[in-house]
Order: sequence, then C-alpha cells, then structure tokens
Amino acid sequence: DTCRAPRRNKDVTDALAQLSKLAGWSSAVQQFFRSSLFPVAELGLSDKEKRLDLAGINTDGVFVPVVPLFIEESDAEPGSLTFKPADVTQFLEESHRSLVHKITAVAGTLPTGASIVTGAEAQVCICLCHLSDVASALGEGLDYVEHMLRQQLYAAVGKQITSDDFAAFNRFHNRKLFRDDMQPLPFCFAVRRSPRHSPEGTLA
Repeated sequence: DTCRAPRRNKDVTDALAQLSKLAGWSSAVQQFFRSSLFPVAELGLSDKEKRLDLAGINTDGVFVPVVPLFIEESDAEPGSLTFKPADVTQFLEESHRSLVHKITAVAGTLPTGASIVTGAEAQVCICLCHLSDVASALGEGLDYVEHMLRQQLYAAVGKQITSDDFAAFNRFHNRKLFRDDMQPLPFCFAVRRSPRHSPEGTLA
C-alpha cells in the first residue's frame, strides 16, 4: 500500500537511498585518487617526464546499461512491452565490453611496474566512476518514467489538478446539500484581546 508511483514508493526510495550512499563513497574514493595520490606520482619526475596522461581516466564512451526504453506494440510480443532476457544480456555485454576497452586504452598510456599511478589505479577510478553513472542513470530513468506517466494523466484529465480545483469542486457540490437560504457564507474574523489591541490571528 506504499506504492504510489514508480518513483514514489518505499522499495524504490530505500534502493535509491542506498545507491546514493554508494555513489557518495565512490566519489570520495575518486577524489582521494585525483587530489591526493595522482599529484604525488608526479613529484619525483623531471619536467621532461612530468607528462602523465590522466585526462583519459573517465567514463567517456562507456555504455551505461540502465536506460528507460519502451518497445512499440508492433515490435513486441502481443501484450508485452518488456525486453526479452537476450536483449538485457546484450545490454550488459556491451557495457562490459566498452568498460574493458576503456580500461585497456587508458592503461596503455600510463607507466607500469613500481610507479604510483599505473593501469590498476586507473581501472579503480574508471570502475568507480562507472558505478556512479549507473546509480545516477537509475534515478534519472525512474524520474523519466514517472514524468511520462504524469504527462499522460494530465492529457487524460485535461489539466493539472490543484488544491484550488478541489476547493471549487467542494463548493459546487455543497450547493446541492443546502437550500439557497441555508448556504454557508464565507467569513473571516480578527482575533484580538480587546478592541484596543492589534489582531493576534484570524478565524476563517
């Protein structure tokens, strides 16, 4: 009974809260590598050697397999708008392939052996960055699905329902409950200790 929308229910809220903590930890580890470890790696290098290619340590070109996709009725099985397991497997395989390709390409531009910054450190940073991307994509995907459903609801109703609309609805139907001479009248009275004091509130 806590499921109100794809984005607004307890299970999804708890899952996103845990993913947010995981993404925060991932960002903190990346920050340590970039602000504390990587600068130290260049301290003992000469000006001629001080050219570590750290710009490539990112997730550019890495496929994020979490995307809000829908299949048209004509392309899907009758009564189904979900992906087949084989389609999901292809998404995961492409994500793995692009991630391995990125790590391999970056590792080839960094020193090996006893250096502080090697392909292993780059791999950690890239994987952590990819983890943050996946967590962010999940939240954005759920927000997109809920936005799409909200727009469909607005289109079906014809407008966005607000508290003013509910108030007008109640006033309209209250007129059916009372005779014209017994209709409640709106009022607003100032609450004060005496006529000589300023109002301390209102009663409406």
